[in-house]
Amino acid sequence: MPGAPGMEACNGEDDDCDGRTDEGFANVPELCNGIDDNCNGTVDERPRGEGDACDTGEPGACGAGVQTCRDGRLTCPQSISPIAERCDTLDNDCDGRTDEGFGEEVERCNGVDDNCNGATDEGTCMGGRADACAGMRGCICTATGAICPDGQVCGMEGCAPP
Repeated sequence: MPGAPGMEACNGEDDDCDGRTDEGFANVPELCNGIDDNCNGTVDERPRGEGDACDTGEPGACGAGVQTCRDGRLTCPQSISPIAERCDTLDNDCDGRTDEGFGEEVERCNGVDDNCNGATDEGTCMGGRADACAGMRGCICTATGAICPDGQVCGMEGCAPP
């Protein structure tokens, strides 16, 4: 019936005929729905769920996302982009496999798992100790403690040509 008081709606009108317009919406939580739920003149500002962690459905590190409100609905764009694969038990390049491409690497005596098989310096260091390079001074041979000159390598008996 025209002119009869009704429920207040967020529409710029005095729907309940009390002399005020759009009252009672201040504490209404904003949702990501394309509507100004709290009737403050802005649609979908800081809606519930926005900024929360989410799963993008992508493999590996690219599965991490942050919920974003777009066009009245929450989306989950990835927060990490693919990078070159590293030996770190993660799927850095987001192809569904971890640490691939390191099997052909040659293991060196350097304190690093060069071939990414979970063992460090296997089969390369005498006594399990790595030789350390000392820059311009050459290589320090941990087997004997000698400083090998440039162009020589540490062997069982000490420094020798390669």
